[in-house]
Amino acid sequence: MTTQFTTVFEPAFDDNPGWEGSELYANLALAQSKARDAYRDDVLDGEEDDHNFTWELAGPGNWGPLHAGEPTAVSIHTRTIHW
Repeated sequence: MTTQFTTVFEPAFDDNPGWEGSELYANLALAQSKARDAYRDDVLDGEEDDHNFTWELAGPGNWGPLHAGEPTAVSIHTRTIHW
């Protein structure tokens, strides 16, 4: 039996590990979109502010978004899974 590996991306709120939107995505851009939408809905009360939202590499396999240049509690973590 051959073990296979794949990389997935998991959006998370750092101060809310049980966040309902925390799913695994095979696509980084989709994970970033989901995290941005959750931040907008949960923190900005649904206000559109995507032009002030950017991503930076926060460490090996981890991305942290900035809102208006300031760090947020949202992050994306890279996970390697095997089966």
